[in-house]
Amino acid sequence: MLFRLPFAWFIGAIICFLTVVIEEYDGVMTMIFAPIVSLTASGLTTLGTAIVGAPLYLKRVWPVWSRYWMVSVVGIAVAMCCLLLAWWPSLQESHAGVGDDLGLTFMGPNSTLSIVGWFLLHYCLVHCPRLGISKEKVYW
Repeated sequence: MLFRLPFAWFIGAIICFLTVVIEEYDGVMTMIFAPIVSLTASGLTTLGTAIVGAPLYLKRVWPVWSRYWMVSVVGIAVAMCCLLLAWWPSLQESHAGVGDDLGLTFMGPNSTLSIVGWFLLHYCLVHCPRLGISKEKVYW
């Protein structure tokens, strides 16, 4: 857990930073606020998925979860596919722009695929039994 939480936070921050910079680059202000937003969003998501997945560390559940560790690897692969497909041109969504009165719209990533991929990636990174430095301790 000591390795997986910062790792998931770091990977999520990189993905979020790239998304912000690709989607909305305004120069210096983006380079100032994008890392702050990325680290905050990724940290809150990592914390939330760690809390939601806490029952996996029960003494009766952890041996089963660590035996089927491939589930989290497949989950990471599915999450990355969802995040990549969210940017696929035929799956993108149109969003209203800042100048709503002018009727301006822009194409952005698919919301459903982005959200599913984001949370699934964090959950599987935080709770992957093989992604760690040493043997895990079961807490309860």
